[in-house]
Amino acid sequence: MTGSTQTTENNFSDSEQHPLKPEVQAISPKLKENEQYIKNSFDHCSDIVLREIKITSNQDYSALCVYLAGMIKQDFLEEAIVKKLS
Repeated sequence: MTGSTQTTENNFSDSEQHPLKPEVQAISPKLKENEQYIKNSFDHCSDIVLREIKITSNQDYSALCVYLAGMIKQDFLEEAIVKKLS
């Protein structure tokens, strides 16, 4: 079609951003930037939990654990992930 805007799935034009599909961003080497991107992307999701874990005795090394509240038992998280990484 000439002169019309092509629409994509869900009737959003090529120039429009789907409100539930955030713009894709490359993974940053900086953990805080990735954490902020995830927080912004899931701003309306109250069950998303982000937890920074120090993964060595050197406080410069961290990991970010992202999970859904209520979908994982806290004791499992502590035993299987936190203790093994720290």
